[in-house]
Amino acid sequence: MSEPMATDAAIQVLTERVGNALDDLKEMKGQISAVQSALIVMATMQEKISHVDSKASRLSLIADDTKDQIAKLQTDVKHQGWLWKLVGTGLLACLGVIGWASTQYQSFYDLITRVTILERLMNVGQK
Repeated sequence: MSEPMATDAAIQVLTERVGNALDDLKEMKGQISAVQSALIVMATMQEKISHVDSKASRLSLIADDTKDQIAKLQTDVKHQGWLWKLVGTGLLACLGVIGWASTQYQSFYDLITRVTILERLMNVGQK
């Protein structure tokens, strides 16, 4: 049996095909490396997202817990504001009463002075 001999043209074609196949394999290896890097980045991102999600859940629980306390404080502040308005009104009324009493005291003091003068005059006439 005679084996067919490889010709230079056939060897050149085979060499070119093997070279192209090697180039394709190198390209695929680079793409696989890029995919592996992307998977590592995605895993890291997923860890960070789960960490942020747990923190957000914790903050949500804290916000729910403090919601009642904040509502109570708002009610207290509202009542205190009403109380201070009442106290301010009372203080203004007291100021008005003090002014009125001062004018009345001045009139009363003038009357006492007149009575004292009249008593002295009456006493001088009796002596």
